[in-house]
Amino acid sequence: MTEAQQQLETDNLCAKRNDMELFHFPSAGPHVINHAQDILRKNMNSIRNLILNMKFIPFPPRPQRKFNSYHMQINSEDYPPKDGYENNRQLNVIACAILIYEDLVHLWKIIGYYGICEDTNDLVIQGALLILFLPTPSTEWKKPNVKDINKSLIELINLGFQLNYNVIADVFHLFEHRLDDIGNTLVESFLHVKQESLDTFLYHCIVETLKPERTYKMDVWDFIFSLIPNHAETEFNKAFNNYLSNVASIIIFSDIHIKPLASSPKFYIWVLRKFDPDAQITVFCFNDLLETRISLDIQRQASNVEVPIGMNQCTFKAISDTFNIYCNTKNFFLPSHLEAISRSASHEILEPLFENYLPILFGIEVTFPLPMETIEESDVMQIVEGSNDMQVIEGDSNGDQGVIQNQFQTDFQILSTKRRPAAKEIKEIKELWKQKLEDMHYNSTYNGSGLTNPFRNFLRIFVEEKLPYAEEKSSMVQELENIIHEQNLILYNYVDFAAFDIIDEGSVGIVYKSMWKNKLMVALKCIKIDSKPEEKEFQQFVRELRILPKVCQHQNIVKLYGVTKGI
Repeated sequence: MTEAQQQLETDNLCAKRNDMELFHFPSAGPHVINHAQDILRKNMNSIRNLILNMKFIPFPPRPQRKFNSYHMQINSEDYPPKDGYENNRQLNVIACAILIYEDLVHLWKIIGYYGICEDTNDLVIQGALLILFLPTPSTEWKKPNVKDINKSLIELINLGFQLNYNVIADVFHLFEHRLDDIGNTLVESFLHVKQESLDTFLYHCIVETLKPERTYKMDVWDFIFSLIPNHAETEFNKAFNNYLSNVASIIIFSDIHIKPLASSPKFYIWVLRKFDPDAQITVFCFNDLLETRISLDIQRQASNVEVPIGMNQCTFKAISDTFNIYCNTKNFFLPSHLEAISRSASHEILEPLFENYLPILFGIEVTFPLPMETIEESDVMQIVEGSNDMQVIEGDSNGDQGVIQNQFQTDFQILSTKRRPAAKEIKEIKELWKQKLEDMHYNSTYNGSGLTNPFRNFLRIFVEEKLPYAEEKSSMVQELENIIHEQNLILYNYVDFAAFDIIDEGSVGIVYKSMWKNKLMVALKCIKIDSKPEEKEFQQFVRELRILPKVCQHQNIVKLYGVTKGI
């Protein structure tokens, strides 16, 4: 240094050093908070001099998510930091010092650092609650009550800190495995501090927890659900809908568009597990999954790669398996999805639609049996931990998504009931599909529409070879549905039957022994319409169906409970 000063002829040459270390050790940064109090107070004069005279302030906190040009997360924990932001580990030292000696906030404000509360807000609030709810409490520890929490939070709020929904979501994450024990106490305190109704509070909490960068287990959503069990579906649906409207749909990798999931794959699996498959939020989740899955397939086609550019394999697999889990659950496809699906070449998207769902709807042979092979849901949970590596931009709603949402809204109104659709509704659904399929097929044939070759092939086979066959059998299906309606027969859900064992293969259908809802042993006599039964066999089955309801009240005759329709 002396030689350099002589050569440069200056006395102002300063050594570059990391100021954070000057604060770290006097404030007892390496020590736990219980031991740090005495050390910090002992060194308070040095710390005061560091702030007031040496103008020490930390770097600003690093933005929550940072991406390089390939949209992969950068290593954000270099020390000392090279990007001008402070690491959480060092900011925790600042937050811990503030919790021990609140006057530090005033010292920083004296030198013009008014952002101290904003920069350390989440860490200070979380730290205050961790002091109250120790991770490993001693035998003498007493569980804090609402008044204790209120006192601690209000003191910090008076200093300039805020109990915003971002920090509330972080607190839920921090205590996610203890929410059954302390969750209600925390919520009661938060409601008191924020002076809001429970529904308003939980709505904002749900929206905050939907952000895909959050790595929750399912405990947080389970806890929120438990607070409003009677109208949880309504609240989650409202929050998810509004959240979708405020999240951008498109991320651009060079000239290729990628639509990331609006939330974490874990949330979509939780919704499927918690709500009815026909619930509106479940359908919206599938719609979002489908759009993402298609956009990833388009990018793979354009780039000729197995894994989309800018996405790691774990993320891609998690999204694909979550989509497959939805496909295995029920038919979520709608006629309004066809235009988007036409750009896909993936058999994982096309086969469930053209070789399973549509054949079932039109009563023809299924050539792609479900379920599709997926990893277990618990394994999906492990894969998606921190795997969402695409940036989601808030506050910039994409027009295409709104168009798609509006297009499928009409279709959804037909399919959204939790009862079995009536024959008239089924007919309307079939007409919607038939019109859309034929329009797209003949337009693509004569107008050269831009469909992928795999989609064009699936569409041609279904429209030209399978639909005419379905129309031949429609009279049988209609006759059976008319009998069910005329006789007021109870229609049972096919999925409630299990353990099928063949009793007899008679001249009219096969008779199975089965268990209904694990309660009642019944006999199921089946006729398979999709195998195109002989007219004579079909009419004999119809005669039995007409006669049995009239005679089954006799004690010596087997009772007819009702009918069911399955694959």
